Amino acid sequence: MVTPAAQDEEQMKLPHARPAEKLLIVVMGVSGCGKSTLGSHIASALAVPFIDADDLHPKSNVEKMSRGEPLTDEDRTPWLERVREAAAAAAHHTAQDHMPESEAVKEATHETNSSGGTGETHPSHPPEHASDCPPPAPLPKHPADLLPAPAEHELAHPDESETGGAAVVACSALKNKYRDMLRGGPLRAAFVHPHGDYDVLLSRMTNRKNHFMKAGMLDSQLATLEDPLNEPDCVRVPVEAGMIEQVEIALKGLEKMGVVTMA
Repeated sequence: MVTPAAQDEEQMKLPHARPAEKLLIVVMGVSGCGKSTLGSHIASALAVPFIDADDLHPKSNVEKMSRGEPLTDEDRTPWLERVREAAAAAAHHTAQDHMPESEAVKEATHETNSSGGTGETHPSHPPEHASDCPPPAPLPKHPADLLPAPAEHELAHPDESETGGAAVVACSALKNKYRDMLRGGPLRAAFVHPHGDYDVLLSRMTNRKNHFMKAGMLDSQLATLEDPLNEPDCVRVPVEAGMIEQVEIALKGLEKMGVVTMA
């Protein structure tokens, strides 16, 4: 168990960095690789919103995965579109009018409430590093709440000219065509791929509590994975490294791409 003192020490050690405008960082990979944990830490280091794409799966997808059934491309396509647009909306709301992040999120939440959103919010992310670098902006209870209600089940697409800021998303994005969908939005996409040995991944999935993705799905996901090793917009991170080291490797790789600036 990680103690509060250990968490505070980890927060103090997180590196600081500044993202480019109109940037979407996707922490990708199979279940059990630590996408959500690494993604939230990268978001903290950059002081930008974090979205877990699992929260955007429709009920039908969750039910399939809970039964141990792999998703098809038809299942994934509308989900990935939703992820892309929710990230663009979150990034835009934190960048609009050059507001401080806390004010931008208040404005985004106000707009959501005006259009029929719940107005409920996640508890704010705890600071992941020293107080002079702000934590990632809190989001409404469901990331999709940042989007206007789609008419006739169609997604809202923010005007590219009006979309700025940056966001971090944890999303499997196992195939190149799935990654291309995330590249196709108004934000420039860059990918971080935590990877590790099968036994490490299986152990993590087996020990995970209250998650719809069953350990038996790992084989299916690994069979689906198209390794992005040779894709120029992807950074590879070893899951065996400590979390601070993983964040440092990711940010240094992103800096080489020219999409973040290390402090």
